[in-house]
Amino acid sequence: MVMYNNLKIFTIVAKHKSITKAAKELFVSQPAVSKAIKNLEDELQVKLFQRDKRNGLYLTNVGEKILLLARQMEEFENKIFQTAYSENNLLSGQIKIASIPIITTMILVPIFKIFKEKYPFVNIELMEGTTAEVREAILEHRVDFGLSTSPFQDLEVKFLLTDKMCAISKQKRSHEINLYNEPAENLIFCQAGQETAMEILHSHKIDFSKSFIVKQPETAVKFVEENYGLGVISEFVLSSISTKNIYQIDITPKIEIELGIVATDFSTLSPSASKMVEMIVENLKKSKI
Repeated sequence: MVMYNNLKIFTIVAKHKSITKAAKELFVSQPAVSKAIKNLEDELQVKLFQRDKRNGLYLTNVGEKILLLARQMEEFENKIFQTAYSENNLLSGQIKIASIPIITTMILVPIFKIFKEKYPFVNIELMEGTTAEVREAILEHRVDFGLSTSPFQDLEVKFLLTDKMCAISKQKRSHEINLYNEPAENLIFCQAGQETAMEILHSHKIDFSKSFIVKQPETAVKFVEENYGLGVISEFVLSSISTKNIYQIDITPKIEIELGIVATDFSTLSPSASKMVEMIVENLKKSKI
């Protein structure tokens, strides 16, 4: 039991890469945290951390392997309690989700509200990041599942919808926009939630060097509304914001991307996490997205 408690402290120190920050999260003294790490290292007879003068603590090779196992132990503990609660028709415990920000805004925020009202004893923890960061969090067992864009590689996936890039213009056009023929300085690209799309466009030899590249969709729309140029944006992202006096136009080359829920293995999710996945899928079917 002592070792198990020390492993929990170890995961928090690894998360912060700091004894001080871990102590603050745990509401204990720094010496208490240091002692727990020392006791764990003595019991396992390995060195878990090295110290760097610039970057602070970092995990040793064996420390990284033990961290992965410690996180899996936390998952199993969570599943044990959730399974016991579900036997009594209750859902409890914690769900950890990773998501790219635009999916959080458009899909998860309304779902979280419904879920919390129905299952008040479940705590939801959200981590936002790029598609690469979402994938990494899943593979490292820092989250139960994630919501991201293709390619999904070797992760299991429940497809939600297909997104595609489009153009937006102040002027109405009767034909699709060929990005190969548009002057680069006339293009305004929006990156929000579309790292994969940008990579695909790069692979098509679309020249971005003289283009405006903005992070927020509202910025891209504002530029177009001011007749600054031609916007290139995700249809999914565009549907999340209000626009006025601009036209949506198809583009060449066509860029389509899948959005989905991803996990290492959906069959091993805890009861609460499985119920959240089910609710996301069902509510998206009912929505207009």
